[in-house]
Amino acid sequence: MIEMAKPRIFVSSTYYDLKHIRTNLESFIASFGYEPVLFESGDIHFSHDKPLDESCYTELQNCHMQILIIGGSYGSPESGVVLTEEQQTDQYFKFNSITKTEFQVALKRQLPIYFFVENGVLSEYTTYKKNRENTEIHYAHVSSVNIFTLLDEIYALKTGNFIRGFTKFEDISNWLRVQWAHLMAEFINNRTEQIALSSLNIGLEKLNLITSSLQEYTEAILTKVEPDKAVSLKENQKNKVIHGHIDRLSREGFFKSIFEIRSDITDQELYDIFVKSEDLSDFVLRSLPEPEMRKIYKHLYKQVWENDFVYQKMI
Repeated sequence: MIEMAKPRIFVSSTYYDLKHIRTNLESFIASFGYEPVLFESGDIHFSHDKPLDESCYTELQNCHMQILIIGGSYGSPESGVVLTEEQQTDQYFKFNSITKTEFQVALKRQLPIYFFVENGVLSEYTTYKKNRENTEIHYAHVSSVNIFTLLDEIYALKTGNFIRGFTKFEDISNWLRVQWAHLMAEFINNRTEQIALSSLNIGLEKLNLITSSLQEYTEAILTKVEPDKAVSLKENQKNKVIHGHIDRLSREGFFKSIFEIRSDITDQELYDIFVKSEDLSDFVLRSLPEPEMRKIYKHLYKQVWENDFVYQKMI
């Protein structure tokens, strides 16, 4: 029996101050049947010829999502960065920690990232934002203002930048449980749509073959029996087929959405665009001239219909 691949979830955080959170999170992830990836549990293959953190970055390439937990400790610098004693105690000295670099690697890989920040850190972040230029403040909840600049980077993301505050582990586990339930529901809905579209596509292909055969057979008979009427009857039949397709498409949710946005377009005009379009992206660009709306529909529907451009053109 082939074992199904498990979602691999990389846990990023400083270790000593968040050890109990990491331990509980490892068990929590495993209880879902997912595979937690934590360096202290031997889940990462450490290459003897590379710095330890480089192995962590490499392992992230094989994971499906990241959980980033930020507490008051910024952590050790990434490999290649050596701090003096003075720099180690300077809250304002800027450098990249291993945890921050793990976040940047996951971001580059476009992994889903779940952000959790201790509530005390979030409170001081509010103070930091009002006093960015003041380097005389000594913050009680953080070891370095680099934590605040990391939060700046997260909040600056255009998507996926929601940060959840936490005080205890249950704040994290309860939030993840809800988010993963939504993720599963979304996956099932998308899968159901794909199956429905695939089934519809197969049915339409069969119907088109039957229709084409009957049309050829009818035309052959008409040409012999009533050659004068054959041309006009053929044209009428073609128009009936086209109007049938237009009526069918006008009832599809995707086409209805376009009609809601573009009150200036008719069923026939949208159908003509549909026929001329080479693929879904081309159809979206042709039918939605507004730049922002084009982006929205291209993002939402290309995922579902990427290889199934609306019943393979139907005709």
